Amino acid sequence: MKNKYMAYFSILLFSLLLLFTLLLTEASCASVPSQQEEAPSDTSVTADAPPVASQQPEEIAAPAVEIKPDIEPDLSKAASPAILPERVMDSPPKVSSPPPLPAKYRVRPYPTYKDTLRNIAARPWVYNDPTKWRVLYNANKSKLPQPNNPNLIYPGMILDIPSIKGELRRGIWDPKVKYQPLKK
Repeated sequence: MKNKYMAYFSILLFSLLLLFTLLLTEASCASVPSQQEEAPSDTSVTADAPPVASQQPEEIAAPAVEIKPDIEPDLSKAASPAILPERVMDSPPKVSSPPPLPAKYRVRPYPTYKDTLRNIAARPWVYNDPTKWRVLYNANKSKLPQPNNPNLIYPGMILDIPSIKGELRRGIWDPKVKYQPLKK
């Protein structure tokens, strides 16, 4: 396998060297004025005489090679103008990703919002499953006023919401943000 890559590399290197040599030859021939214009008219070269070193060699033309792709795309049947190469996009399309799920939740008053560990776990952006209330309880047991009583939570307490499916959680819950529901 290594020899195969070495062969490809050698061919590529040789091709680049040949191309560089051709470009350099063309550039030097184009920049040097013809010596025939500068040479006095009294010197002439006969057909039998070998060429003199001061004479310009004939230009070597690079072989005309036409490279065609294996498959030519038919751009006339393009589905949308965005595919056509003539069209340049002014700005990249805006891709908005949903905000990460909250990692913390501030408990709200029970009479208004009915915040219990079971109801919090049932919210779509928490666990979307009320039976996962024990995950919340175990993560926040040390914050509770009575650690053995999961029913006693107070408004204003900030509960941690641990990730259970590897989902990204960051920040505190914001009622103004629309979060994606956690898939069951």
